[in-house]
Amino acid sequence: MDHTIDKTEAVRNAKEPLYATVAHSLIRQVRSGKLRSGDQVPSERELAERWGISRGTARLALKELETFGYVERQGARGTILRYDGDPKRSLRAVFAFPEKSISPDILSPECWAISAELYRGMLAGAAETGIQVLFEHFADNVCAEELRSQLRRLHSYDAAVFTGWQLDKLQNEFAQDHTVFQVCTSQELPSNPRIIPVYYQTSSALEKLLGHAKECGCKSAGAFSFLQVDPVMTERAEQFLQMAGRYGLLVPADSYFKVNLDADTGIQLDRILKGPLPDFLFFNHTEQIIGFYETAFRNGIRIGQDVKVAGIATGLTFQGLIPSYTYVRVPMFESGKRIIEALAENPELSSIPEMEAPLIPGNSTRNIPKKNHQEKRYELSKTV
Repeated sequence: MDHTIDKTEAVRNAKEPLYATVAHSLIRQVRSGKLRSGDQVPSERELAERWGISRGTARLALKELETFGYVERQGARGTILRYDGDPKRSLRAVFAFPEKSISPDILSPECWAISAELYRGMLAGAAETGIQVLFEHFADNVCAEELRSQLRRLHSYDAAVFTGWQLDKLQNEFAQDHTVFQVCTSQELPSNPRIIPVYYQTSSALEKLLGHAKECGCKSAGAFSFLQVDPVMTERAEQFLQMAGRYGLLVPADSYFKVNLDADTGIQLDRILKGPLPDFLFFNHTEQIIGFYETAFRNGIRIGQDVKVAGIATGLTFQGLIPSYTYVRVPMFESGKRIIEALAENPELSSIPEMEAPLIPGNSTRNIPKKNHQEKRYELSKTV
């Protein structure tokens, strides 16, 4: 065993015990190639002296490595490192998910679309780079013992991808010695500096919608939201209204429409659409857009003409709408693909540039002139 074990590799986390900090640092050194499979691990006494820790702490750190499968006790030979760090080995990445499958039967429409597009992008990246990508279910809000069991499963991978704050304890633990990506919004970036955020700028997406509203000749703007949902969504609608003034759009006092999901949404939509509407309406919850279209049609509201409607979405949950829907497309496929490409370029990367969310114009923000159907006259000739 060489003497490359370096306690400067450790990043002390005040929320975890010292033995865990030591263990995480040793694992990072093993994974980086500083420590190699087959090397003999220092004894508890040697490790304690090198790190300036007690033998009890050193013992617990070695036990941690054994728990996660990095070392093996071999009697008289002592403790030996067991890690397949062959650079020719394909990297393995996992999409860690709190549900047993990515299914529209389990998830809400947009959550399903976001997760499905992310995983599809990861698979596309894997096809180009040779990285192995797998999907694995991990239960959320588990006891400490089950969390340890989940970590043992994760340690068979080189990197993990999570969506938002889901499985947050597992994310934070695994990020101490592995590459972890969190696909999130710019409004909710991870607090752990070891977790790599993958996101697009919400403010940029809203700016694209507001710029489009101006191009369409709109003079006023409003927002449509559902209550009892993620507060980040509520903040997004409020941000849209705040930004609208900077684009010279009037925001009437009664133009922030809120629908209570615990009451009859149809009755509430009818009441809203029978009142005055702004020229441009930011629909904050695209998975409800079909119900909005149906109610508008029932009330004689012509979307695209009487009111222009747009939102932020994946584009998968409202295909076939007439008129076609204008939206800023959440770049989930591109995010998944970029994660795998970046991992292939540098397994020890620490950041990924912001993703670009494109505007997809539809007829829900366009004035569609009525077609002038002219009768065609045909001269019928008699045959003799």
